[in-house]
Amino acid sequence: MLKVIVAITITIIAALIIFATAGASVKKETPITNGTFTAIYHAEILCTERVSGKLTLVYRNNNLVRVEFNNKSLPLAIFKYPHNVAKGGEFLLDLRKITTIGNVTEGNVTVTVRRARPASHDESPYKARSSLIISTRAVIKNLTVPGVADIYYGTFHDSIDFDDVANVPYHFAITIFHPSARSMGCSGAFATIFATLVDVKN
Repeated sequence: MLKVIVAITITIIAALIIFATAGASVKKETPITNGTFTAIYHAEILCTERVSGKLTLVYRNNNLVRVEFNNKSLPLAIFKYPHNVAKGGEFLLDLRKITTIGNVTEGNVTVTVRRARPASHDESPYKARSSLIISTRAVIKNLTVPGVADIYYGTFHDSIDFDDVANVPYHFAITIFHPSARSMGCSGAFATIFATLVDVKN
């Protein structure tokens, strides 16, 4: 089991860079969903390696019911605490939480919410209709992630750029500790997922 003495992720910094908008090309807007849809993302997985692939999230009534990476099924637990220590994944599991959360600190996790100019990423054929940025920050001390790691101290960040008009995550950056990281091409259980929307199927 991995023993992490000090683990400080820079997810939030990288996410802000990735949030940079594309050029002035004309794009169609993100399709509006009713809470039951399939969202397909171009994903960059950063771990000891760097892996690119297709990430698929399947939603029913705003609840995430299936996750796939390059057509391999992944457990929903990758977005749940303690495997997702900054708890940003909880907002991907239930999209209704995004529209009801405000700036709040609960225990060791701080959540901030802000409006931004709708994003238009190079990797996406869509321009977001709206942009609600949810950022989470967790300061972890002496946490055991079962079967994966002992984290003695670390600061972790997650970010989600949510198109709340279309009701679909447009972009997100989530850090996980889960054995399924190996199914995504990582040699270990630690990975940060950067995902940008490329298709929506209602």
